[in-house]
Amino acid sequence: MLDYYKDYDKAKLKGKNCSFCFKTVHNKYENEKNQVHTRSLHAEENAMLQITKSGGIGVNKGILFTTASPCELCSKKAYQLGISKIFYIDPYPGIAEDQILKSGIEETKPIVYIFSGAVGSVYNRLYETFLSYKDEMSLTLK
Repeated sequence: MLDYYKDYDKAKLKGKNCSFCFKTVHNKYENEKNQVHTRSLHAEENAMLQITKSGGIGVNKGILFTTASPCELCSKKAYQLGISKIFYIDPYPGIAEDQILKSGIEETKPIVYIFSGAVGSVYNRLYETFLSYKDEMSLTLK
C-alpha cells in the first residue's frame, strides 16, 4: 500500500490523516473495478449485523431508517430478517422495491415510506461537505 502513495507530497497534508479506501488500493493492483474485495458494508447491513453480534434483540417487526432506499442486497436482508417498515429520504435506482420488497407473503412484506419531513433531502445537503475527505486528500496530494 505504501507504494500506492509514493508519488504524493506528504507535506501538502499539513498534519491531516491520509485516508484511503481499501477497494481503491486493491483495485489499483488488480487493475479492476470490483467492489467484492472490500471490508466495508452498507450501513443497513452493518446495523443488522451489529445487533446480532452484540447479542441484542432480534429485528423482526423492526423499523429501518436509511438515507437512500435500500439496494437489492440490503432489501433481501431486511425482508429475510422481518423488518416491517423502511423509511428513506432519497430513492436509490434499482429493482429492490418492485422485485424484492413487494413480493412474498403479504404479512411479511415491509412497508416502504419515503421521508416527508420538513425539508427532505435538502436538510442533509446543508451538512454535506463539498468533497469527500478521501477526494480532498487525493487532490491535496497531487
